[in-house]
Amino acid sequence: MRVSFAQLFPPPRFLAMPSVGIDVSDTSVKFVELIHGKKGTEVGRFGEMSIPEGVVTSGKITDPDGLVAVLTQLRQEHNIRFVRATLPEEQGYLFETTISSDADDVKTAIEFVLEENVPLTPSEAVIGYDLVGAPKKRGDRRAVVSVFPYESADRYAGLFHRAGLVPLSLEIEPQAIARAVLDPAATGSTCIVDIGRGRSGLALASGRFVRFATTLSTGGDAVTEAIQAATPEATPEEIVAIKNDKGVSYLKQHGTDALEPVTTLAGEILRYITYWNTHDDTVAGHRAPVSKVILCGGNANIAGLPEMLAQQLKVPTSRANVWRNILSLDTEIPPIHFRDSLGFAPAIGLALRSVSNTDPLFFN
Repeated sequence: MRVSFAQLFPPPRFLAMPSVGIDVSDTSVKFVELIHGKKGTEVGRFGEMSIPEGVVTSGKITDPDGLVAVLTQLRQEHNIRFVRATLPEEQGYLFETTISSDADDVKTAIEFVLEENVPLTPSEAVIGYDLVGAPKKRGDRRAVVSVFPYESADRYAGLFHRAGLVPLSLEIEPQAIARAVLDPAATGSTCIVDIGRGRSGLALASGRFVRFATTLSTGGDAVTEAIQAATPEATPEEIVAIKNDKGVSYLKQHGTDALEPVTTLAGEILRYITYWNTHDDTVAGHRAPVSKVILCGGNANIAGLPEMLAQQLKVPTSRANVWRNILSLDTEIPPIHFRDSLGFAPAIGLALRSVSNTDPLFFN
């Protein structure tokens, strides 16, 4: 019988405990747990809780007590203790740098160039990095660095602790999404668009690593408003049905103005793809052009949206398979309906950190 290292030398209990990926948005908290089962990685606890309006606004916590109340309820109802959570992309920074083969310490090398890339000093920052290979000279390494203000990260962690939760890790949301929707062996460049209600997140990845992330001004609420304007008598439930069942074709029937939210979103995405395709990486040199666009987020369900974006962007576009690194859709039925699963991409990516060895290294 083959005995694993973990059986001979089990990790401390708090490290071995399953952790739950928690994604806090402006309107809800989504959570997913992955566990080691008889068939491999399996989905454990999962769910969603609403956040009252005004508690979180554009990624900023405007009512800390309100968020603590939601997280406390989540802990009590689902018996959750250890968590991995996202940090809002709007408050973080992402850049690349070269780590010289002569560098004695990666941490020191990154800190040395930090203020050239972000408006924070090393003492003000929580820093994560992935080493992704050699760029130009043999022995040199390329690091993708994510930075978050220490004060904000500490505040987020403090709120989880107040709710009785233990945060094992915090990371910027696009990194968690990429872990869920990209093949770990991916090559080439991919554009990932997380379509939310009021805004959308865009990430550009080379291989499996996010190299650029930003926030777009257009989200699904703009489509909702366009449908409401075209059909004033429609109820909220009917508008959701129109979005998900007719979507782009319905907007086209009501003219250019109705279609404007989709064309605006396409224009924003195209601007960043064009820049990526036409400008070399300052660290790594030439990079592959974007070969596909992956959509996730609850508003990626708008009917006809992938086809419309593919036509506008001239790049193959599809909705994400958030289960690709967990189970096969050919042999298993996921516990979350496909339409709902698109909004769980960040939480799934966070949960994957508990069952994989792809964690970035963090220090502060």
